Amino acid sequence: MIMLYRISILRFMWGANSEYSKRFDENYNSIYVGESSLSSSTSYQNSLSLGLRYDLFKFGADYYHAKSAKTHIYTTTFQKCANEIEMSLNLLENYYKALNLKNKISTNEELKEIYATQYATRLNEVGESDKISISEYKIQLSELKTQIQSLKEEAKFTLNNIYQITAVAIDDLKFLSEFNTEEISKNLIFLDFEDTYISQKLQAELRENELMLKSLQKAYYPTISLYAKYDFYGSDRDDYRQSLDNTERHGYRVGVSFNWEIFDGGRRKANIDKQTARNQMLEFQKQDEKLKYEKQIKDISVFLENEKDMRENLNELYSDTTKAKNYIARLNESGEKSKIELLNSLIKTIQKQQDLSEHILESKFMLLKGHFIANQNGICVK
Repeated sequence: MIMLYRISILRFMWGANSEYSKRFDENYNSIYVGESSLSSSTSYQNSLSLGLRYDLFKFGADYYHAKSAKTHIYTTTFQKCANEIEMSLNLLENYYKALNLKNKISTNEELKEIYATQYATRLNEVGESDKISISEYKIQLSELKTQIQSLKEEAKFTLNNIYQITAVAIDDLKFLSEFNTEEISKNLIFLDFEDTYISQKLQAELRENELMLKSLQKAYYPTISLYAKYDFYGSDRDDYRQSLDNTERHGYRVGVSFNWEIFDGGRRKANIDKQTARNQMLEFQKQDEKLKYEKQIKDISVFLENEKDMRENLNELYSDTTKAKNYIARLNESGEKSKIELLNSLIKTIQKQQDLSEHILESKFMLLKGHFIANQNGICVK
């Protein structure tokens, strides 16, 4: 059972008006109070009034309200651009994730082949490993298969996210192209936060709300209005139907009114408090967005500054493990190293190669991300 409650607010208004009027016919007596008329006789009566009211002066309430509405256009424009930048970065993030998953799946598939075909079976056949070691390899192989399945499932979710953003369906990771950053400069010049779309949106929204707050504050002031009415009137002392047919008498009124709402049950104060709280929230949001933006560009700058050294270190590690693997392979051929040792060296080489590939991919992603952020003013068409 749904209970509906209606809340009534007590209001007290003070008003005054001055008018000129020509009322009905000369033989009809009536009393006017403000803009309303009271009949001085008892009869069946019908009336039709056409009215026009124009607020001459509201102490700026309508002016600030109109300015706030106009500023809202700028707010929505900057919001559109901020959304486009966020969507572009979200797409880039998901595309990077998909490429990274593609590389991880490829590496794990390669490791699976090593465990499954090249070593585990042969070690058992030649008797170089006991059954316990073979069981360990089988467990590692099962774990690797589970990991591959989990990565493929995650890849499907990521491709679904890309579809949600672009409406482009990608059925398989193999259709993804690698990042191309050859024509992108690493010397990125980032915008000040005040020049970003998110800052301009928040600033416009703050201005919009400040104007609305002024409009609400002006509601405490009176309203001076010009009004005009044209009345049609009919009456009959004894018959209601006759009063309808006699709606022929007419008159007009033109006047100026002064209305001041002295008490409204706290409605205006509540609206002002709500608007003030909204402005404070926007100020906090602006500070939070500024800190997030500054951290974001610092993270990108630090990564790109150290990218070359990190790549050289990872490349050196991969080169050393490759040399060690080749050396162990030669010793294995001469019988000085076991196939177990060769297996471990090969796995380590593949892992170091994966580390290097992930770093190269991440460096391209960070460069593209930095490029988007630094050049956001040229991405959105306002």
